[in-house]
Amino acid sequence: MPPVATPISLLPAAAGSAWPAIRDKAAAVLKAVPLSTRLLAFGCTAIHLARFLLSTDLEAQGCFAPFDMGDRPWTLLTAPFIHAHLLHLGLNLVALWSLSPRHERAVGSVQATYLTLMLAVSAGLCQALAALLSDRLLSTHGWLTSCSVGLSGYLFALLVVDCAEHREPRSLLSLRIPTALFPFVLVVATQFMIPSSSFVGHVGGLLAGHLYQSRLLGRLYTLPPSWIMALENSALLRVVTRRQAYVPFPGSSLVGFESLTAMDTDADTARCVALRCVVSWLQSVGCVVGRLTVGVCMDRPAPMSSLSSSYTRRDGRLYESA
Repeated sequence: MPPVATPISLLPAAAGSAWPAIRDKAAAVLKAVPLSTRLLAFGCTAIHLARFLLSTDLEAQGCFAPFDMGDRPWTLLTAPFIHAHLLHLGLNLVALWSLSPRHERAVGSVQATYLTLMLAVSAGLCQALAALLSDRLLSTHGWLTSCSVGLSGYLFALLVVDCAEHREPRSLLSLRIPTALFPFVLVVATQFMIPSSSFVGHVGGLLAGHLYQSRLLGRLYTLPPSWIMALENSALLRVVTRRQAYVPFPGSSLVGFESLTAMDTDADTARCVALRCVVSWLQSVGCVVGRLTVGVCMDRPAPMSSLSSSYTRRDGRLYESA
């Protein structure tokens, strides 16, 4: 009787036993993410998966181009949630994870969701304004005709808000940068390291963030407290407000998102691991770009920058990912 072959495992024996711990850790990290941030991340991921499952050209249908904004105004809301590729989505989600939870815990899930939509639309409008001014003053026609996708405009607007509300020191390439100037410096650094990114889209995000901070349009960016409390107590949002991840409006009588020190620690640890992966990849990109441009390998890239890529549509229009 021939000997029976013994199957050989390609994974270490410890991998199987480590999986439950990894799963529990991931569940704890996810549980520490507030509801609005979680829904935004899941929504962007679901839309990206739909590209492959439905085999549709979502970029062409939902991208935002300033020159045809009048004919396709809905793209102000669709473009931020569409991403060019998986890495573009992943880097924007890491930046979202770094910025959004702290803000949502401060203002509540309803106001955070409303502000997300308002900042995304404002970033698109400011992008169109910046593209129009550059076309008239600098004859940069490409910014008017380029069609952009990605969450970066909203993320840069949120970065301006975060820098205004939290004045902790910021650094880039080991250089101390004034907090108020950090978003501008990061836009320039991102464009230098990733030339295919939508510079005018990022600038539009900066302008939108400063509009919100200046309170020039404060009533448009902020829901009245009475409206928020009425929504929280309504039957329409009862299913949502009962969820543990929901953050009530400050001063509300609802009991929602609890302060979970251990979960916050786990989330911070996982966030640091994710950022290290992003920084490692950006080191390779920065080194190549640096050697090709200034002859120096940039081995310490900027964190929280979001990857973008450009491509050309069949009709000849240039598409950029913001």
